[in-house]
Amino acid sequence: MKPAFALLAAGASRRMGRPKQLLPWAGRPLLERSLRRLQEVAGGAPVLLILGAGREAIEAAIEPGEAIIGYNERWQEGLSSSIRCALQLTDSLPEAPDALLIALADQPAIEAQHFRALLNALDPPQTRLAASFYHGRPGAPAAFHRSLFPDLHRLTGDQGAKELFRKYAAQTRTIECPAAALDLDTPGDWRHFLKNFEE
Repeated sequence: MKPAFALLAAGASRRMGRPKQLLPWAGRPLLERSLRRLQEVAGGAPVLLILGAGREAIEAAIEPGEAIIGYNERWQEGLSSSIRCALQLTDSLPEAPDALLIALADQPAIEAQHFRALLNALDPPQTRLAASFYHGRPGAPAAFHRSLFPDLHRLTGDQGAKELFRKYAAQTRTIECPAAALDLDTPGDWRHFLKNFEE
């Protein structure tokens, strides 16, 4: 299976009060940690970095490596607009991917082995979607077989792919991922992260 990877980092970080993509950790912007984890798993497969709010400052601050940067001009419409942006980028790749793994920039505690487990869980047609499981329900990061790309294109709003987790529950495999529950939305989340995680 030939996957592509998308890291969604287009949000405005309103509750954080400053761009969480650029929060400093171990001397580098936090966004780079999530990006490096995906690149580690990708092993040369395409990694798409979707930016939106604060794009110029983020691009100036990070070292994206081989990541393909896409700009979501409609980032204010929510997470689904970034998913659509990532899918549009896959259309320009030299080789169409068989699957797309979607990760969020504000879940920096997730390790590379979890991303690998999500991809390994895909086994179409029986399993076309592999999702992380935390807070008692499936969520991101998640891997989608290409047969679900049309459904991803039709998503709207800020709910991400929750609709697909319900629609394709019988073809979804979930993998426990407590680290996914730690997302960074507020200054309190950031303080908790720094207190409990060391690079």
